[in-house]
Amino acid sequence: MPKRSLGRWIVVALGLGVLVTALAGAADPYRQTREFRKVVACERGASKCFGSEVGSIVGRRIHTTTSTTHTDGTGQTYTSTSTTTTTHYEVTWQRADDSRQARGMSSSFYSKAKERQSATLRLWRDEVVGVEVMGDAHWFLPKSGAALNAWLYLAFSALGFCCGDCCSTGGTSRRARRIASHQRPR
Repeated sequence: MPKRSLGRWIVVALGLGVLVTALAGAADPYRQTREFRKVVACERGASKCFGSEVGSIVGRRIHTTTSTTHTDGTGQTYTSTSTTTTTHYEVTWQRADDSRQARGMSSSFYSKAKERQSATLRLWRDEVVGVEVMGDAHWFLPKSGAALNAWLYLAFSALGFCCGDCCSTGGTSRRARRIASHQRPR
């Protein structure tokens, strides 16, 4: 095993610190997400496990995003270009307290949700996690699910950083540097 410098050990220690912090931060959102999943399972059993509130659809919007990807094999010239256009469907609803919220929806739900139409808002911990109109429903992850995703992303990034630093040899061969800089052999 190659000898590691003090700087590398500091980097590994910092990475492990971030990993532990991220896992500790993920604990509460993980617990809340498990509770939410239990309520979802209860709801599938035909029970009324979520709270509900009458709201109304107050807005609809369609917008598109376009992304272009360039792929190259050598790092010098583009060999392939692809463009993707995505259509997004957004519905805004109003709660009984007059607060409004907009979320992205499926196109089929969007086609059923009309402005000034009554909607049943499904609640978990006073947060809207589902909207029902005309016999169709669209469900969302609660905020704890998004927080869990963010903490786990940070944890896995820190883990990858630590593993990459621990497993690397610390040196780069002359051939690897030449390939990286696209130079011809001498």
